[in-house]
Amino acid sequence: MKTMKITRRRLKASTLVEVLIAMVILLSVFAVGMMIFANLTSSTQSRESKTIQAQMQDILFQYRQDEDIPPTQTIGSVVYYLEEEPLTAYPDLTKVTVYAERLADHAVVDSLIEIQLRLPHLRTSGSQ
Repeated sequence: MKTMKITRRRLKASTLVEVLIAMVILLSVFAVGMMIFANLTSSTQSRESKTIQAQMQDILFQYRQDEDIPPTQTIGSVVYYLEEEPLTAYPDLTKVTVYAERLADHAVVDSLIEIQLRLPHLRTSGSQ
């Protein structure tokens, strides 16, 4: 009798087509979510990179204006280093390097190098 009851009840199940359609919908939603996440993270990195580049430009501008700026500056979570190196082949030129290092992992994030005429306020790397 039990077997008769089981066979008489109709089992409700999804067809293969319904399962495939559900998978396509779920994958589409997942793909859109991943694209949104990727755009958000790249825009954050881009904003941080632009901020760091602007800060390095500002440090170089202050340096050019004959201001006495320290060779190391910490702004936010980034340390900026200013280095001067006379070019031996060209005694009237100096290489000025500004680079940014993230405090959290001590990784160099960006750098800016400029070759300029030697200014009277220059400190060479050895005489700091």
